[in-house]
Amino acid sequence: MNQTRTPKYCYCSTAENRRTQHTADKHNKTLKKMEQEIDAGAAHIGLVVADIFTFLTKSAAVLSDMELHTDAIDLTVNDSGIAVHISRFAHCDADDNEEEEGFLYDGD
Repeated sequence: MNQTRTPKYCYCSTAENRRTQHTADKHNKTLKKMEQEIDAGAAHIGLVVADIFTFLTKSAAVLSDMELHTDAIDLTVNDSGIAVHISRFAHCDADDNEEEEGFLYDGD
């Protein structure tokens, strides 16, 4: 037999082995906690998506053919279904607006 082989399981109760095991247990607990938080977040997202789907299907059934266009949302209801487009606006700093105004109106 090979005498330099490291045993798979060490039954030594040295302080270093106990510390290593404690650290491993701590990492496992942390990973399990992170997994639970991720699962809870995914479950919440799933519930929100289900609520949105329910709302849109009921709206498509109840609303007559229509179109609604605003700065933030475009809504179209027709025989083929319902379409909702929500726009996100980029954040503009106040300095950017002042420079743009000066550039646009200085040509008078």
